[in-house]
Amino acid sequence: MTILAHNLADAPSFWQWPRSAYRPAPITIWLVGASTDLFGTELQWPVVSIPDLPTLRERVMNSDMNEVLIILAQPQDKGFIAQLDDWVAKKRLVANQWITLPHPPQAGESSLLWTLITQAIERRFELEMSALEAQLIRSHQPAEQARLCAEFVSRWLHVARIEFDLPGQPGNPKKAPPDAMVFCWQTVPHCALSVYLASEQPQAAWIQSRFEALKQTQVACRQSFPNIQQAGYLGRLHEQSHRILYLVGANQYCEVVWADTARTELFSMPLKMVHRYMHKELVQVHRSYLVNPDRVQGARRKRNGRVELFLHLTRIPVGDTYKQALEDSHFHWFERAESSIKKAP
Repeated sequence: MTILAHNLADAPSFWQWPRSAYRPAPITIWLVGASTDLFGTELQWPVVSIPDLPTLRERVMNSDMNEVLIILAQPQDKGFIAQLDDWVAKKRLVANQWITLPHPPQAGESSLLWTLITQAIERRFELEMSALEAQLIRSHQPAEQARLCAEFVSRWLHVARIEFDLPGQPGNPKKAPPDAMVFCWQTVPHCALSVYLASEQPQAAWIQSRFEALKQTQVACRQSFPNIQQAGYLGRLHEQSHRILYLVGANQYCEVVWADTARTELFSMPLKMVHRYMHKELVQVHRSYLVNPDRVQGARRKRNGRVELFLHLTRIPVGDTYKQALEDSHFHWFERAESSIKKAP
């Protein structure tokens, strides 16, 4: 092993998966066209070296590709790229499941390679955390919620055992033992997991903090949406947030406009409550409109100073009270608006 590999192994890493773990890592890295011995990344996370295209084809045919991230270290090899594009077209892979490096990595770029890997791992974690959040809000049984949380924690951490702290148990809430980490997702009623790690893992504290954020969301949602049917609506919207074009509200109702269909749906929920739960996915641009920021194609500033956003073939007005905050957080929308004015005759 090279000196650089030793340095990488000694340096603190945000994500680690112990070699002694009896469960496979939630995601395995395939390094195509380069040897892992050059970087030492396998000491931090499972990384498989794939030397050629036939080996890659064989592994793809015999593996669960939902658990894999492919890093192509030979960007000039058109055979690799054509094959990956073909698998994406056939829905064997998704587009964000493989990364092409700008040039073959050298030994001195081990830290850069590890940064790409950790970013990919974190993206996958956030997607699964978002799905867990939607499942919890749709489920009202503490035992079922505990099962979902335990499966999630066991997937991302090497645990020795997990104890449930649920309502109705003697001595609830229990005092956590000093050697256990508490992952709480609900306070009223108190619902938590006492997690005993099988080995030290640097991502454990960060995942615990994400559960604290999850708890705040769940508490706010339970307080705002005591209606079980509304909670089900929210869970569904959260799971399908990527399909939303925009929402328009009127009194105690909101209408959801989907991006991939002409059909709209009317939900019995005020717009402000939807925004309170989905403020990470949707942006409020007007007191009556929430938009999916990934669907905004541009903006136009009118002669009277008002601004409109373009979402597909729809124009959404920007309210005066929201314009300044949007200019700070999504300035690229307004840069497009200014450039369109300069090009106008």
